[in-house]
Amino acid sequence: MTQRILVRFYRYLDLGSLTYINHTEINDSARTQSLPSGTFNCGQFGRADSPASSKNVTASNFWAKSQLLKGTFMNLFKSTFFAFLFVFSQARADLKPFSSDPSVDKIAPQLVAHGYNDLFELVRFFSSNKSVVKFIKSSLPELLILSDSSKMQLGIDGDLKTIPEHLFLQVFRSDVSVYNTAFEIFKQAQKARNPEEELQVLSKYADKFQQKITPKLLLAQSALSGEAQLKPLELYNPNINDHGGIRGVFMFANTPRIVNGQLLPANNLIETVTDFIRSAKKEIVLNIFDFDIEEIADALIEAANRGVQIRVGMDAGVIEARPEVKAIYEKLKTSLPERRGHKVHAVDSVSLNHQKLIASDWTLPGKGRVLTSSGNLTHSGLNLHGDTSDTTLMKTLLEAEKELQLQIPQNLRTELFRITQDFRKQKGDGVYSEPERQAFFKKIELVAAKINNGPETLKALKPTLEKLMDYSVPNANHMVIYHSDSFAQLVNHELSKTIDLEMKGKAGDNPYPYSSIYKICRTNGTGCIFVSFSPNGGYGEINLLLANLIHHIPGNINMLQFAFSSKEVYEALLEAIYEDNREFRSVGEAPFALSYWSVFLKLAGIKRPSPQQKENSGVEDFYYIDENFSHLDHPQYKNIVEKIRVAPQIYGNRAVKIANTSLGITSKLHHKIITIGDLVSTPGTSHNFSEGALSNQEQIIVAVDKELTSFINSIFEYIYAQTNEKDGILNVTIERNARQKVNPTAPMSKKEPLPIWPKELDTLDAEDCEALLNL
Repeated sequence: MTQRILVRFYRYLDLGSLTYINHTEINDSARTQSLPSGTFNCGQFGRADSPASSKNVTASNFWAKSQLLKGTFMNLFKSTFFAFLFVFSQARADLKPFSSDPSVDKIAPQLVAHGYNDLFELVRFFSSNKSVVKFIKSSLPELLILSDSSKMQLGIDGDLKTIPEHLFLQVFRSDVSVYNTAFEIFKQAQKARNPEEELQVLSKYADKFQQKITPKLLLAQSALSGEAQLKPLELYNPNINDHGGIRGVFMFANTPRIVNGQLLPANNLIETVTDFIRSAKKEIVLNIFDFDIEEIADALIEAANRGVQIRVGMDAGVIEARPEVKAIYEKLKTSLPERRGHKVHAVDSVSLNHQKLIASDWTLPGKGRVLTSSGNLTHSGLNLHGDTSDTTLMKTLLEAEKELQLQIPQNLRTELFRITQDFRKQKGDGVYSEPERQAFFKKIELVAAKINNGPETLKALKPTLEKLMDYSVPNANHMVIYHSDSFAQLVNHELSKTIDLEMKGKAGDNPYPYSSIYKICRTNGTGCIFVSFSPNGGYGEINLLLANLIHHIPGNINMLQFAFSSKEVYEALLEAIYEDNREFRSVGEAPFALSYWSVFLKLAGIKRPSPQQKENSGVEDFYYIDENFSHLDHPQYKNIVEKIRVAPQIYGNRAVKIANTSLGITSKLHHKIITIGDLVSTPGTSHNFSEGALSNQEQIIVAVDKELTSFINSIFEYIYAQTNEKDGILNVTIERNARQKVNPTAPMSKKEPLPIWPKELDTLDAEDCEALLNL
């Protein structure tokens, strides 16, 4: 099946003229992508080349500046991406060439006899060490020079600042003598006491580097100029039966799933994480954005007490913003001292330290594992009851007990807590049935009868407790655990750059090096995953990777997205939906799906004024139909936009009062997933389809794997089944307009069609464009 798909791709990609080809047509006539009409709104399409260079950005000046780079690179990427797709068909084939020279394509078995750990350590030194970077710039500048065509192909403004790390990996694993030379330099440099001494060591070895390593790097670097520039590099070990690949995959979701029409219960993701930690034998590395669950912190401390080395990264901004997270950070910092080999690091990211990754036992053969997650380590993100977790709820009830002056003996308080816990543990679908409610309150009433004023208090609190039941849902998230030595070694390598080397951003004094895409396959030959990390993974253009999946993999498309503003993904979906007539079903998180920059709005031809536009023009904050949207007269328009949906009402922001204590409850649709047909999906990805995510620390995982894709589709089917046609984005925006007032004396008394977008708003201030870069 996969081979037939690839033959189809070959027929309909024009590699010479770099134009888009309509793969639904029988003939091979080229269809060149047309430029958008009217003016260009960077809030709808993404990043402008230089938003600060002029006050207003229009289609004519934007496209004049960017079409050559973005449009041509997009087309070129589509062509080069065939190389990526070709690898998709090789679930367990031999390693495919990364360049045209066999001397740098092979793997010397003895160099990966113990996996990739030593190689990755060597790669980090040569691609990331400041002294090495300085040495290469001054002594070996030819390794950093790119042709103009290569710069355009890679979307890089100037020459390389460092040699991409995967080229070092490719070269070092191919030749024992090259590896030995690199290792000798590395060991001597380790003896240096300061950067100046490191430079002296490197200068001493300059001739040897030139003779042994430089020719191989130049051969590997030649891949940057052709179709192989973004070919994935397989982490393959020829020494062992499983090749270091994926031995097993285990999937979990904190919402129910629908499989073949049957409802499967939700998983307890907190238990998933704590079990993963408790199973570690030797080492754990973890990087997370938000972290407030004591049970997980305690599991890490328990692991350390039994001899497991622990390294943790947490976003510094979140630590300062949330007292609960700061408490976890300080607890871990105290309990996991560096003098015992641990490290707890507040990651000061240029944007967001947004990864949700854990790896364990990467140095133990056959024991390496990776946990990837769409959700943070928070009660909101993982607890089956979300913000109404037992801990939060009981704290609130205790406050209410004080305010209501109840005298509850400790044994009865414990009994109430036990009843609540036992009842809530049975829940897995976010909904309590009426019999379940009655059974719960019957048990509570029996205890309340033993408390002074208990029955009256319970009666007063019952409506609030019922609200808590209705709102008792977590952020919708999922996790995938991979048993794979190579994947665990790769994650340790990546997180070492963040936690140990404390790298920061795409540029500057200590940036992440450029890297490509890594391929890891199942040992049974049934599928592969393709892994990249931002910033600077996939040469900093991950959204192009996602867009090209949509362009080139046939099949219907399902999507659950927390935040969606990527221009590249928008353009790919627009073509797939309206020109190729592929079914597209989606659910977007509110309010992001309804924000002025939302691609979901754009796909329906709907606009909303930005804050700057409202301030400058006084336009009302309504949703408008964009007359320039060329697909309004598409025969299936209404059917298409009805399937572009906003998250069901169970997700959102709410507040309930218990006595005089207010409890804020938030639940989000937090997945970042897309599925294409029954083969391709993005499981365990932290990367929102947005421009801002390119500057974050993120993990991006593309699975070409039917089992993983079936799992992701089962999550989608459950969430989508909670919506209906009223949640279609056109209906929702009409409903929202109906709630707004045109002016204080003329409210919209009934639902009316969306008004027409005022054309004078088609210019967008540079301040708006700049603000969008941080989404």
